[in-house]
Amino acid sequence: MTAAGQSTIETIAQRLTVTRWRGRVADAKCPAHDDGRASLTFGLGDNGGAVLHCHAGCDPRDILSAIGMTLSDLSPEPHVVASYDYRNEAGELLWHVDRYEPKDFRCRPGLPAAGFRRLYRSEWLPLARERGALVYIVEGEKDADNLAKAGEVAVCGVGGAGSWLPQYTQQLAGLDVVVVADADEPGEAHARSVTRSLDGVAANVSLVSPSFGKDVSDQLAAGYGLNTMVPLSVEETLGVLRADRVREREVSWLWDGYLPLGKMAIVEGDPGDGKSVMTCDLAARFSTGAPLPDGSKPPFGPTDVVMISAEDDPEDTIRPRLRVAGADLKRIHLVVEGTRPGSPFDLSRDLPALEDLVTANQVKLVVIDPLMAFMPATLNAYSDHEVRRALHPMSRMAARNGTSILVVRHLTKGRTKAITAGGGSIAFIGAARVGYLVGPHPDDESKRVLTCVKINVGVKPAALGYRVVGSEAGNDHSPPKVTWDHDPLEMTAQDVLDGTDAMDERDAKAMAKDWLIELLSANHSGMKWQDITRAGKREDHSEATLRRVRRQVAKLVHNPMTIEGTVRTGAYWVLLTAAQRDGQPEPPARTPSPTLAAVPELDDGPEFSDLPEPGPCDLCGGEPAVPFGPPHNCRRCFAHSPLTYRGDVS
Repeated sequence: MTAAGQSTIETIAQRLTVTRWRGRVADAKCPAHDDGRASLTFGLGDNGGAVLHCHAGCDPRDILSAIGMTLSDLSPEPHVVASYDYRNEAGELLWHVDRYEPKDFRCRPGLPAAGFRRLYRSEWLPLARERGALVYIVEGEKDADNLAKAGEVAVCGVGGAGSWLPQYTQQLAGLDVVVVADADEPGEAHARSVTRSLDGVAANVSLVSPSFGKDVSDQLAAGYGLNTMVPLSVEETLGVLRADRVREREVSWLWDGYLPLGKMAIVEGDPGDGKSVMTCDLAARFSTGAPLPDGSKPPFGPTDVVMISAEDDPEDTIRPRLRVAGADLKRIHLVVEGTRPGSPFDLSRDLPALEDLVTANQVKLVVIDPLMAFMPATLNAYSDHEVRRALHPMSRMAARNGTSILVVRHLTKGRTKAITAGGGSIAFIGAARVGYLVGPHPDDESKRVLTCVKINVGVKPAALGYRVVGSEAGNDHSPPKVTWDHDPLEMTAQDVLDGTDAMDERDAKAMAKDWLIELLSANHSGMKWQDITRAGKREDHSEATLRRVRRQVAKLVHNPMTIEGTVRTGAYWVLLTAAQRDGQPEPPARTPSPTLAAVPELDDGPEFSDLPEPGPCDLCGGEPAVPFGPPHNCRRCFAHSPLTYRGDVS
């Protein structure tokens, strides 16, 4: 902590209404808006200066202006954090480069003219020639020093990306060279340019990129060796690699056989099937290094986890679930909004910030639940091309950082095959290297099954069963937790999906039956089928399901009448009595009037048990009269038909 930084914090605190201190961070009322909730957070930044953020979205400049300060007041005094000595191959000192924080570089006594410059750590090149050692070319002095600490010869040019000079190429003539690209667009462009300049000058030259983090320093700090770096193509057009130059490496696992490092995995299931509780359980296990559901242990011990959730509240849902699962809460990072204040996380905009978080904390697992909530709003989720382009940057980030990314997706309706059951394009499951399906056990609705749909980096792991239970006995409102079965299950994803669909159909029929009873109870005189299906559609009951259950709760009644010598029929569905719905026999139907003999039969067959007895017209006493059933329940002649006559209210 610098004295200047501490002084700045004290000045800010004196000019604000501070409500509480949390170590080096304080909460205060924001002076840029009418703040009743202490929305402003401020404290000491990583580089020694002050930082502040209003959670209501106020601009920092407006906040500082309200207390008589500017952005320049937040910056600490520049100070040297590292010094690099540039020497020639004879070991003679040429100049120094000092690195400052805030990040800046200054040369002492000054940077020589371009023609007099030499590579950083040039004094080690004669030894590399003598021993036939590899020489690594990196982008910055810090990377070269870290490779030297690892026992390698490494060099770089002054000025970073885009500053390669012709004499640097000549310094490396006849050597075996490996060019290491920083994992960003400028870094890769610089490394390709360097590689092309060395072609035909160096004895051999290859181009690689870190498999973890943004540069080789991140890779070494994470414990990965140089043999795991990823080959890059020199030309940007096709990105072709000759197979004999590809360096083989085994797949690394975060959870052996289930979650590969540096890859994206996807877990799919219906809402309510315990996916989110299950991912909280896994996050808790990785955060503490506890045994995994199959009994194996995380290979790295306790690791940090990032969780991005759109459906669960961090205060009343996620944190309680993590707590009862035994998580080390200090290792769980919850992303609650994107880089734009007040806006949700967006993969198309916020992925670089997510990578910074992953790199800074050496995160091994990122959970995104559900994936679709964080895809670009303009994305066509059913376009294979758009989906693959949207997911590619995230897959590259996973590979660079050696991080497992576990995304959650809901299932679609009308699914028949497990591989295509997820909502949207098949490109989602195609982009994932491992895909899982979660669903109820076909023989035990209280149990859930995690089973593999596809895997591109190994053999399908065994299916695992688990239950979502209350964490406190006798407390229905306690946070849920997961208990896993000890033994694996012999079950495929298709078995789970078929069993889930069968249960879904039973549930849909039961709900449709209850709904139809309620509807016809409120319309005791009966309803036409098209009116029933129209109302059912609004409540998400399909016509096919309603057809399957209608005979269990209702009967069809026809209301015949004669108009100008033509017999026409109206058909209504009327609720059965409770006894009839329980399967007791109906009373025998009354004998219909001969007048009805010409009524054509419908598919469901005429049912006249509720029609009035034949007889004279109820109004004029004339004959012939036709009996009308619900909702009229009367006998009328043609002149006084209740469908056309308006002289009464019947």
